[in-house]
Amino acid sequence: MKNRTLRKSFSNAWNGLTESIQRERNLKTHFAAMLVVYLGAFLLKLDLLRWALLFLASGFVVVTEVLNTAVEHLVDMVTTRRCEEARRVKDMAAAAVFMAAVFSVFIGIAVFIEPLLKLWHSR
Repeated sequence: MKNRTLRKSFSNAWNGLTESIQRERNLKTHFAAMLVVYLGAFLLKLDLLRWALLFLASGFVVVTEVLNTAVEHLVDMVTTRRCEEARRVKDMAAAAVFMAAVFSVFIGIAVFIEPLLKLWHSR
């Protein structure tokens, strides 16, 4: 069933995001972490390239978390019984989020290390 208008497409996407945020504890955690990271970036007056890297890394985590949520709901729709195949699919989707989060931490370290060291040495 295709959306008939671009506005409806955006509305559906917004609904999916807000429902994911409301229902998923991990997504709330990711958004809280993003707020802390962005606040730190603002306070350290990071340059545009560093901001771009932070947006890409955090956006990647949010995208994978929303996809993980969709996969989990789809698996739950397909089967209500506990089975090894369903567990594997859910675990693999969760692994994608985990890897995105790990790489985002590495990117965060790379982005923040130099400005934090400069701040430390200037005191």
